[in-house]
Amino acid sequence: MPKVKILPPETSAKIAAGEVIENPASVVKELLENSLDAESTAITIELKDAGKSLIKVKDNGTGIEKGDLETIFLRHATSKIRDITDLEHTYTLGFRGEALYSIAAVSEVSLKSTQDTSGSGWQIYLKAGEKLYLKPASLLKGTEVEIKNLFYNLPARRKFLKTSQAELRKIMRLIIPYTLAQPQISFEISNNQRKILTLIPAKDRIDRIKQVLNLPANNIISVPFREPEIQGELFLGDINIQRPRRDMQFLFINQRPVYNNIINFHLNQAYRMIMQEKIYPFFIAWLNIPAEYVDVNIHPAKYEVRLKNEQKITGLLRKLCEKALLSRSKIKKPHIRIKPASISRPLLMSKDYNSPTLEKYEQLSIQNSQSLFEASALYSHTEAHIQKALKEKLTSAFYIGQFAKKYLFFENPPSLIIMDQHAAHERVNYEAILRQAKDNLIEAQHCLTPQIISLSTEETIAWEEIKETLEKIGFSTTLWDKNTLAIHTYPRILKDPGHCLKNILSVEEPEKPKDLEQIAKRACRSSIMANQPLNPEQAKWLVRELLKCENPFACPHGRPTVIEIDIGFFEKEFLRR
Repeated sequence: MPKVKILPPETSAKIAAGEVIENPASVVKELLENSLDAESTAITIELKDAGKSLIKVKDNGTGIEKGDLETIFLRHATSKIRDITDLEHTYTLGFRGEALYSIAAVSEVSLKSTQDTSGSGWQIYLKAGEKLYLKPASLLKGTEVEIKNLFYNLPARRKFLKTSQAELRKIMRLIIPYTLAQPQISFEISNNQRKILTLIPAKDRIDRIKQVLNLPANNIISVPFREPEIQGELFLGDINIQRPRRDMQFLFINQRPVYNNIINFHLNQAYRMIMQEKIYPFFIAWLNIPAEYVDVNIHPAKYEVRLKNEQKITGLLRKLCEKALLSRSKIKKPHIRIKPASISRPLLMSKDYNSPTLEKYEQLSIQNSQSLFEASALYSHTEAHIQKALKEKLTSAFYIGQFAKKYLFFENPPSLIIMDQHAAHERVNYEAILRQAKDNLIEAQHCLTPQIISLSTEETIAWEEIKETLEKIGFSTTLWDKNTLAIHTYPRILKDPGHCLKNILSVEEPEKPKDLEQIAKRACRSSIMANQPLNPEQAKWLVRELLKCENPFACPHGRPTVIEIDIGFFEKEFLRR
């Protein structure tokens, strides 16, 4: 009996939908691209439960003819291409004809559209890909699409959607590049009837960058260029714009937000001239390239592209970036600390943290030295008895000095003990924050005047979700305005509250955004940094505090804090035995 069977249409439709539509952000992407291809000048995106219950996209574009309303929901129905050769010359964002077919297969869809300003158009309604009706509708020029109950007929897929806040961050992370690419278009995005982002048409790209990313224009370098077969513009953040991750790096090719690993790598490498490892810059690369030199069909979501003459283009961009950073970049702004207030507030519940060496740390600027260096252990220290022995050795060890402003050397014959100063201080601060938070005895420092930091839209969403947990570790914060945060108090053991909050809010995938331990880990990244000189008293204080920790030999992120090298290693290398 034959085993191979043809799948029923409803089953194959759901499988095909799963290849294109992964989550609410996937739906928003497809509908947004359709609105942009329709030459819209105003786009509104309305969400409910971060798109799980409702996604509504409305535009004032060219609209859809009545005769096409049913056809557009058929698989591979498209007006963008006619044959395979058209793929080499397409400038539109969508072209495969998969989006509406896939969306309709896993949701309830209502689409209204009209091509003129008469106010009369047509509406089609589908459920699980099946048309229920087509009737006249009242609508101004453009198209309005409503997607309800996404994945209602795929409960397994719906079950794996993340929290509404996490899904909302994905949606905003997807929308933001399109708003940057189209500064002439107005956008309005809301969730649960609360406006998240409202953008009026910008006068130029710099103005749109200010609107969307909340970055200072005077720290952005514009580098227009024109070469045979390629032209465009680079927007480069100078040394005063530093990010804990690559969340503000964008590449646009022919107005399409894309990713290219080689271009991204070389632009980041160019910034190593002015920034250290693990600190990332802001940049935008706008490229206009003949469509036949760009292959956008290698990635299911058309996100990653392959370029003809890729090495030549990359070399040009890196050269332009390096030249601009060396010749036009501004100097680093000095870090100005807020003087602490002398008044007492209820959050300060325990005795003052009066370590004399800690006061010295208050004077150390860590703004220019934010690299995280991985230590490499020569021997394993996982067994409990080895850790106990090492603890005893470190207790009685004699401090020798500091190497490369990163590592502290201690002698306890017949061993040399080496400590990563940043990893060690991270552990000390991490356990102190957790201990104080669990005992409700946070040692909070109060600002005489609030410290103000600028946030991106995504960071503002993250703050709203975890602000109560921030209170538990000593951060008292309020929104100064829509994208500006005011810090009123912060954990006293941390030296740069603004940088700490940036680390906390810039997490890539917030699986457990309210988890106290995860937030404490990210806050401690601003501990004593590499390239920071320490005197003997500070080094000895760090040893004493580390030895008080429950787990002194690993930083909160799992890197070793201390390694031990036996004298036998040196004798072997110097051929003494």
